[in-house]
Amino acid sequence: MTTNIRETSLELDSDADTCCIGKYALLIYEYDRPVTVSGYDPELGSQELKTVLAVLEYTHPLTGQMHHLVIYQAILIPNLDHHLLCPMQCRVNDITINNVPKFLMNTPTQDSHSIMANNVNNPLTPLVLPVYIHSVTSWLPVSKLSLEDWILSKYQTIELTAKQLDWEPSDTKFQESEEAMTSYGGQLVGTNDHDNRLIISSLTSLIMPSADISGDSNLGTILDIRVCKSTHMYFLYPFFRTMNP
Repeated sequence: MTTNIRETSLELDSDADTCCIGKYALLIYEYDRPVTVSGYDPELGSQELKTVLAVLEYTHPLTGQMHHLVIYQAILIPNLDHHLLCPMQCRVNDITINNVPKFLMNTPTQDSHSIMANNVNNPLTPLVLPVYIHSVTSWLPVSKLSLEDWILSKYQTIELTAKQLDWEPSDTKFQESEEAMTSYGGQLVGTNDHDNRLIISSLTSLIMPSADISGDSNLGTILDIRVCKSTHMYFLYPFFRTMNP
């Protein structure tokens, strides 16, 4: 499928709060935004890692077409022999992550267990990247491309994460947006009183849907939401969590 010997995997990791890039990737840019990571065991200490823009090569198994997968604002882990993809970081960039394996679905489709991205050559038909599974890990086969191929723009690019939207996994807007749509018990709030769609893309900020707080169906729930705040910790990987530098 590819002549590049540096083949590796891009693994879906719902525990990761930021995408992570290992040693087999083309690094394009280093952000002036280092992060400090620490392990689940305090005795392991912490370390400072770089935030980078990286590109991976991917060959579609059905068409044989090569693509360049662009990952903005990823954490570089130099000794990692694979890469980690944060589903949430992709979803806020309008990338659909279908991470449930086909065999676990009642009615699987061709789009099940896949990554779906916008197709610049055919906007009406999304690009569907089928995801494989090894043990319990979902993954894409990728490899390190050459700088020459990137400069020549030989293949179509797929931007998996946002270029313009600053990624800050500890930002409370994710929690607040979800709480604005649900009651304290986790039920959907006032479906007839507001638009439940949450617009998230590289060109827009996260927006909390509006609701009529004077409505009988909303007022009590909103008061509960504001009083009963939950606390979240964001994990980069089972062994790491990010902290502000």
